[in-house]
Amino acid sequence: MLEGTLVEWEQWFQQNRSEEFTIASSIEKELPSEQTLIRLWTTADGKAPKDANHLHGAVWESKGARRPRNNLLVLYAKCPPLILTLPELLPMVNKGRMPNPLTPTSKTRKLKAPFRWRCRICAEEGETETSLRHCGMRVRQLAPVTEGTAKWFTSFLENVTWKFVDSSELRIPPHGIVMDEEALALANTAGKEMENHLNGIAPLLPSHFELFDKRTDHLRVSDLKKKKKFVEAIKKATSISQKLPPLLKTAPTSSVIELGHVFDEYLTTTFATLDSKLWRRADVVNFFCEELDLQVSGTPDLFIKDIPVETKTTGNLSHKRKKAVKVNWVNYHGQLALYSRACSRDWMFLLLISRNTGEFSVIPFNAKEKMQSLRNNWVTWSEDEELMKMVEEYNKSIAEEE
Repeated sequence: MLEGTLVEWEQWFQQNRSEEFTIASSIEKELPSEQTLIRLWTTADGKAPKDANHLHGAVWESKGARRPRNNLLVLYAKCPPLILTLPELLPMVNKGRMPNPLTPTSKTRKLKAPFRWRCRICAEEGETETSLRHCGMRVRQLAPVTEGTAKWFTSFLENVTWKFVDSSELRIPPHGIVMDEEALALANTAGKEMENHLNGIAPLLPSHFELFDKRTDHLRVSDLKKKKKFVEAIKKATSISQKLPPLLKTAPTSSVIELGHVFDEYLTTTFATLDSKLWRRADVVNFFCEELDLQVSGTPDLFIKDIPVETKTTGNLSHKRKKAVKVNWVNYHGQLALYSRACSRDWMFLLLISRNTGEFSVIPFNAKEKMQSLRNNWVTWSEDEELMKMVEEYNKSIAEEE
């Protein structure tokens, strides 16, 4: 039985679960005995019929309370409860209930030819079976979104209400937050405008996402953060400038790792539709590292006026008035420091987005401390004769290309 009147459901409960029971309702109107109600299936009910409607998440507003979540009527006793709702409230029952997090670990899946690609300069897409360049640059390879991540992201987009959270409400490292009235006011204005945009567009699930490939024919800003990574990158970049490496044959399975790439794809597409005098689209910036006599380039995700914006997703934002949530701020410092310096600034904006709630914040972030630490490291690197020979060879290969 999936649909019946209130009287019929009371009789069903007495016959199948308990003769004595209590009714609790959060439906904001009186229900006559002949009112039709729809049953909502939970895991406690066992295997669901094909046409059953499901309840995702908790039944009650809080533990110990006997008030159901909004739009529910519950019959309960010392047995699994019976969850009901009105037909017209059915679309609202799971609204705002975010899907359970995906696994943080990822395996790999095989990709099949032809492989999809996208030009990093003109954004043209196509298919190929061999490595290639477009607009003079090695193309970016795409992978199809897995079924598990597509299902998760569809549910997220159907239920999310994007909400801007002022940085003053969050726990942010004291050395990072820029306590400048003009910067904070600009972040607040930009955040509210972004909130309106995100909630006002028709969400579109990405079908593909860009694969991360550490093999690159040009050094990137991010390659300057750690020496080991830098050495690997400059060796590969020098060799790739002469011969393109084979295409990637694997991609992540459904996981937080793949979800991060899909989020990036969705946000990039969404930002491209933003008509604003405040927000600007991504643009390439160049960074000259004097210590290593080396120029690298990178692309911040967005700009607010002439200030770069780096976008990062995290599980949850850490609110001051709630239990502390771990946010890996250290993972953001290097990119923020380098893009700030590339744009001749002491600070830039961090657009931090929760994958679990849709909350986000625009944070003016000072990374001068990290920048000085990096520069100290580069001075030490420059004393490595073998490394500097690699830099010289790389600079020569770039000059030959140009």
